[in-house]
Amino acid sequence: MPQRPNEPSDQPRRARSTGSGRAGGGSESRAEPRTGRSENVSAGGRSDTRGRIQEVALELFAEQGYDSTSLREIADRLGVTKAALYYHFRSKEEIVVATVEDFLADIDDLVAWAEEQPRTTRTRHEVLRRYSDIVRVRFPSMRFFQQNPAGMHKSGLGERFQERMGALHGVLYDGGPPQNRIRALLAVVSMHMAAALSRDSGMPLGAGLGLSVEEANQAALDVAFGLVDAENAENAENAENVGEGQAGRRRGMAT
Repeated sequence: MPQRPNEPSDQPRRARSTGSGRAGGGSESRAEPRTGRSENVSAGGRSDTRGRIQEVALELFAEQGYDSTSLREIADRLGVTKAALYYHFRSKEEIVVATVEDFLADIDDLVAWAEEQPRTTRTRHEVLRRYSDIVRVRFPSMRFFQQNPAGMHKSGLGERFQERMGALHGVLYDGGPPQNRIRALLAVVSMHMAAALSRDSGMPLGAGLGLSVEEANQAALDVAFGLVDAENAENAENAENVGEGQAGRRRGMAT
C-alpha cells in the first residue's frame, strides 16, 4: 500500500539471516521468524497495529468464515473505527495478502540461508527447526489456507505458497530415488502437523493428546529428523554397495 502523507514509516524489512557461521560447524545466529509486528514498537505504532489487525482478522475468519466476516466486525473486535481500519487495509483481501506475504517472506529467508550452507544432516535439522518456529508463529495463516482453499486458488496465493514449499523441499532433498523426495515432503508436513497437535491449537486433531506446544513440536521434529536421517542412511548404503560392486569387478578382472 503506498505510504500516505504524515503516515509513520514501516520498520525496514529484516535482512535475510545467513547465520554467523555454517551449519556444519562453528557458531551461527538463529534468525527469528518475522511476526508482522515489532515488540519494540510503541503502542499505536503502525507495525504493531497492522499485525494486530491481521491477528484479529484471522481469528474471525476461523470462527465464522472469510465470506461471513466484515471489516466492521474486525474493527469492532479491535475496538477501533472502520475508518481507522481503512487507514491500514482497504479490504479483507488486502489483509489476507499481507498475511500470506509475511509467511512467504519467512520461507524465502529460510531457503536463502539453507542454500548457503553445506548439504549436511546438521543443516537439514536446522532447516526443520527454523521452519518449525515459522509454523508456530504463522499457524493462524495456515489454518486459513486449509479452510479457504478455493479463495487461495482464485487469488493465486495458493500457487505461490506451493512454489515456496517446493523450494523448501529442495533444500532437504539431494536427489536419488522417489522415496527420498517423499521423505523430504513428509518431514515438512510433520511441522504442519505439530501446530495442529497441541492442546491449545483449537484443532480437533490435538484435543485428545493433551500435548503442550513444546511437546507437540518436539515430537514432530523427532519424526522429521528420522525421515531425513533415513535418506542419508540410504544414500550411504547405496554408495557402499556401489563401492563393493566396483571392487568385485576389479577382482574379477585381476583373475
